Amino acid sequence: MSKILSGSDTGRIYWGKIQALKPELNLIDLQIDSYSWFLNEGIREVLDEISPIEDFTGKNWILEFGEFNFGKSKYNPEIALEKGVTFDAPLKVRTILTNKQTGQKYQQEVFLGDIPQMTEKGTFIINGVERVIVNQIVRSPGVFFSAIDDPITGRRLFQAELRPYRGSWLEFSISHSDVLTVKIDRRRKFPATTFLRAIGYTSDEEIIELFKDSGDQGQSLIEKTLSKDPTKNSDEALLEIFRKMRPGDPVVLDTAKGLLDGMFFSSRRYNLTKVGRFKINKRLGRNVPNTPENWILTKEDAIQTLKYLIN
Repeated sequence: MSKILSGSDTGRIYWGKIQALKPELNLIDLQIDSYSWFLNEGIREVLDEISPIEDFTGKNWILEFGEFNFGKSKYNPEIALEKGVTFDAPLKVRTILTNKQTGQKYQQEVFLGDIPQMTEKGTFIINGVERVIVNQIVRSPGVFFSAIDDPITGRRLFQAELRPYRGSWLEFSISHSDVLTVKIDRRRKFPATTFLRAIGYTSDEEIIELFKDSGDQGQSLIEKTLSKDPTKNSDEALLEIFRKMRPGDPVVLDTAKGLLDGMFFSSRRYNLTKVGRFKINKRLGRNVPNTPENWILTKEDAIQTLKYLIN
């Protein structure tokens, strides 16, 4: 079929065949599908993360979030643009408040807030202004290994970082004096064996046994680290970490244990996400099921990270 080429000054006619080599691409599918997932599944995941909520004592009240729904938008996109308002819809959640003392339940639909809605063009209307989402490359969770040159000795020193999507960073490194150290949230460093004692590996013999397959160099690192470790059991290690993280606070064993558990072993405060667990499994050769209950740090994650760092 002939076609007059648009934009040609001479009006030339092209007699060749025009073939569509590739299908037309919908460049906003990614944004639309992503936000649709957030509205239908992402909000549910967030609610499940915080539900149920208990009172401070854990003995009186418990609040659970049930099904959620969106109400009707007050304005359509065209009217929102004209009036200078936001195109959104109210988010409502069915809640159940239970009195743990009496067992009595109270159910009510609660308004949580107005959630911006996406238009058919993949845009949002915020205060009457049409806006779009700009994708960003962000650092993914997982375990990362790196090397630096020590400015004092010129030796190459290695370090490992366990980075969650949400929660405290854990950094292991080998010092120029061949001692394994650890930092939590980039605070003051302390011997890595102190951390191992705090998570349940109490005695020197038990810690040495963990690294028996790391060769002579690994054994030497562990022995030098143990010689710098001021703690001798799990309780002392928990208190030592608490002093590093909360200097000036009253040192109480139960509080120290709760602090460490909350930083790394509680799904409410620590989350590797599916990506983080996948990357840790792949890098460390682990086979932990990639399910939400395994998106926290495990003791074996810390052990395998140290072994990888040593080797």
